[in-house]
Amino acid sequence: MLRGVGVPVTVTCAPTRTLAKILSHWAKHTPATGGVAVWDGLPAGLTEEIMAATPVGEVWGVGRLLEPKFMGLNATTALRLRGMDPAFVRRRFGLNLMRTVLELQGTPCISLDGFDAIEGRREHQIMCSRMFGHSITKMEELAGAVSVYAQQATARLLRQHGLTRLIGVWCATSPFRDDYRIAGGYGRPLDPTDDPITVSRIAVDVARAHARPGYRWVRAGVMLSDLADRDHFDTLDGLGPVRDRGLSEALDAVNRKFGTMHAGIGWGDIRGQGRADAETGGTWRTRRGRLSPRATTRWDEIAVAHAR
Repeated sequence: MLRGVGVPVTVTCAPTRTLAKILSHWAKHTPATGGVAVWDGLPAGLTEEIMAATPVGEVWGVGRLLEPKFMGLNATTALRLRGMDPAFVRRRFGLNLMRTVLELQGTPCISLDGFDAIEGRREHQIMCSRMFGHSITKMEELAGAVSVYAQQATARLLRQHGLTRLIGVWCATSPFRDDYRIAGGYGRPLDPTDDPITVSRIAVDVARAHARPGYRWVRAGVMLSDLADRDHFDTLDGLGPVRDRGLSEALDAVNRKFGTMHAGIGWGDIRGQGRADAETGGTWRTRRGRLSPRATTRWDEIAVAHAR
């Protein structure tokens, strides 16, 4: 990769993902390693030096915004952050930062981007949000967009055999306008569900209740939370979950054959337009005019090399 396209590649192994990222940064800037390093194979003194040379703001999960706060607590490097009390970090900064400290101490507790490391599942919530191609002022258009996002989130829920017990919707105007506004709320189904009709209806009802028409909405999102495993959800007889009855499978089959936006539920202006029929056709759809070629997943967009 370095000789062909000029991109350095490193392969590192460590007890936790946070330590692996620190080791990867060190190996990338240490030519003697050849880009390959194993944390447990390094001398103890060297691992301490690597952590001492890593600014706290470059630690995965901390970032530049939280860096001044940790520096105010004398946690200026990854090594000093490792020495902090995890319970104190949780009280002051929350659960995610406590996990970062534990990872620096060698205890793996951060999953891959919120997914279960083994099964590839969303453990806590599923979100689908997009920017609109232009601002929306009419409730009918906003409801259509929310309906589409609710269906897309439910499709992800079905793929991991999950159920949702809480459906959240939010929408926002442009943060660059003086009338910047965020509106949102939650709705609960009577029983846990993976039914796209139920989820879509609740999401649209929440949007209508909290998002006033007349504002110039530029973004919206649907979040499914309080998730449960469909295959292990038990309750009293007659109080079972509201399950999808095959509609999602039928929609998925149609969209796989004709394009991802050829069939849907309710009024979402779904009619398969744009690149590879991946857009709804609605006037509010996300602009994709500058979408990069998808050479690794689309035959018609594969890269072409010309010999001269």
